[in-house]
Amino acid sequence: MKQPHDLIITTMLFCTLAACNDTRDATSAMPMPAPQTATVDAGHCGSDGVSLVAGSSCVRSSAILASARAQPLQVTQAASLEPTALFDWAESTYPGLFPGHKADQTIAPYLLRYYPETQSYMGVADGLVYGYGPYTGNVLVSFGKLADFSCTVLPASCGLPGAPQSVTAVAGNASATLSFTAPASSGGADISSYTASCVAGGQRLSASAVSSPISVTGLSNGTSYSCTVSASNVYGTGSASAAVVVTPVGASSGTFSLSSSAGSNGGTMPADYTCDGMGSSPQLSWSGAPAGTKEFAILMTTLPGDGTTKWNWVVYGIPATATAMGRDALGVGTYGVGSDGPFRGYQAPCSQGPGAKLYTFTVYALSGSPSLSGTPVSGQALASAIAPLTLASAALNLSYTRPSNPPGSTAACMNP
Repeated sequence: MKQPHDLIITTMLFCTLAACNDTRDATSAMPMPAPQTATVDAGHCGSDGVSLVAGSSCVRSSAILASARAQPLQVTQAASLEPTALFDWAESTYPGLFPGHKADQTIAPYLLRYYPETQSYMGVADGLVYGYGPYTGNVLVSFGKLADFSCTVLPASCGLPGAPQSVTAVAGNASATLSFTAPASSGGADISSYTASCVAGGQRLSASAVSSPISVTGLSNGTSYSCTVSASNVYGTGSASAAVVVTPVGASSGTFSLSSSAGSNGGTMPADYTCDGMGSSPQLSWSGAPAGTKEFAILMTTLPGDGTTKWNWVVYGIPATATAMGRDALGVGTYGVGSDGPFRGYQAPCSQGPGAKLYTFTVYALSGSPSLSGTPVSGQALASAIAPLTLASAALNLSYTRPSNPPGSTAACMNP
């Protein structure tokens, strides 16, 4: 694409001999005409090769500039071009036309520079660049918007956008919805679109939109996908965001639910399942697991007075064929360690504070085996590892209030 400064060379060809040999005092500044004097008939604005649209007006230009502007122009965001930078660039690029200058002047509405040797001006008013002098045939000409010169004057500011930030993914039925925020840098041009891509087993599925969020469809339920988001501008597509893992949720045979012979959801947990009784682990049953479930995990949690999560039961690697855990069940899945460790297994509730405490049993249907390092596995480690693999989860809440003189103790209620 031809650059706007091509106008300078072209307009020199139109400079008349009389105008170019102007003999007026080269040290005195000539008055620069007001911007409205560049206004011309708008009937054929932009199509006659010597005019362009500037705001709500049509202004005098040149055939070369009109040809350049017929192609898509970059609208800069990151780069804020100052008039003085444009003047400096013009002087270094065309020293014969702009040899030296007087100090910059602010003569409303212009910020301008005057070049005594050539009796020429370059000025900026209301975001438009103007030229006047022998090199324009001594008529006021607009070169276009100041912003349109940004990539010419400040090429380092124009490039690919950065990576989108804060990417999250929510699983859907054969789909994933990715949310994100804009890149720290747009690359010097407006971001025209974003593309979300999800990859698994060599298969890539993508979708594009002009803003967050973006839904990628056609995914396989039960398969874990690595998803990224990238931004594009007029220069191309930038680097991808950090990947997030998501597993689409398949249609289930029914609502995934959890129940127990120890009590109904919202009910009271018998003392037998606490340190005030036998400290048994409760029986659990679940149904309606989604398609694609490869295994299950169970976590039991409570929120003590300090607001931190306490883990009482950590179990993973439960076969996908399982639909229940019996009371005091052993050998089903792999046991991790709760907050009252170091023993692996069910750690019976033994609250030290007054009042009822709520205990939550949650079973997770997973699309695969979690990646875990080190043993024994803690509740927090398992919760983090299964997050991207969770197809569905079901919870059961039971409460328990300890008596005023409780007989049990935490140390006495650990099952190996």
